[in-house]
Amino acid sequence: MKWNRAERWTDPSRLHSLLLAVFFFLGIGAGVVCAGRISGDVERELTTYLTDYLALAQSQDLGISVVCSLTLLYLQGPVLAFLCGVCSAGILLLPLLAAAAGFFPAYAAGCLTASFGGRGLLLALAFFGFRCLVTVPCFFLLAAPAMGRAAALRGLSRGRRGAAFSACGRGCWLGFGIVCLILCLGAWIELRLSPFLLRALLERFF
Repeated sequence: MKWNRAERWTDPSRLHSLLLAVFFFLGIGAGVVCAGRISGDVERELTTYLTDYLALAQSQDLGISVVCSLTLLYLQGPVLAFLCGVCSAGILLLPLLAAAAGFFPAYAAGCLTASFGGRGLLLALAFFGFRCLVTVPCFFLLAAPAMGRAAALRGLSRGRRGAAFSACGRGCWLGFGIVCLILCLGAWIELRLSPFLLRALLERFF
């Protein structure tokens, strides 16, 4: 029994997930620290941005550029994580990508909270809460296996690397496709629901 527990904790997939989680939370911590050092100019820029967003939400003008931009925001982190499994350098890139995935939402939320207090926290939840709820699990679902593939590629000769990645199999690509569909669905839901929630908050506080 003790050996089984030890094997579970030393399982490469668990270790990869743990390493990515550590870098993710380090990124969150760095984002919070950096957000605490913002200047008054950032507060004015945020106020202008929120005012412009309220005007856009009231007009309900969601063009194709808005749809594409939001969909790209959902897809970029998980897709990059999956692609990092193609090369042996992914073993170094994935922890940095995990740190970035934690840093940017934490920094943005920290800026809003530092500028507007409790109101900023509510706005941060409205802006990023649902998005992070969808993208963060999808990121780890793709990043942990990708790190295992990158580690395997690192130990192979250059001629065998293509064969090793092609051995990922149909299930790997099917999982990638399902995750992408989930991300696109999340972007569609945010486009439908978030403007109403944000408009209610912005009209009340700004």
